[in-house]
Amino acid sequence: MNDSSPVSPQSNATGSGESDIREQLAIFVDEWLWIVGIVLAALLAAGLYVFAATPIYGTNALIQVEEKNHGLGALGDLSAVLAG
Repeated sequence: MNDSSPVSPQSNATGSGESDIREQLAIFVDEWLWIVGIVLAALLAAGLYVFAATPIYGTNALIQVEEKNHGLGALGDLSAVLAG
């Protein structure tokens, strides 16, 4: 049998999921300085990038120019029909 398994058979036999969670939380509590340090270093790097990077702005536009009718639109057509 291979003894390199990360979970001992005793912890699974009793169904002690709570002790597994406590072990995981204990790791986070023990290493909280590393966690905070890495988060702060990532925030510092992101902040430096935001202020140092050259902003690149771009846009595209399409304008359609239509000829303006000088008539009355539908009323102009109606007046032509009524006129004869």
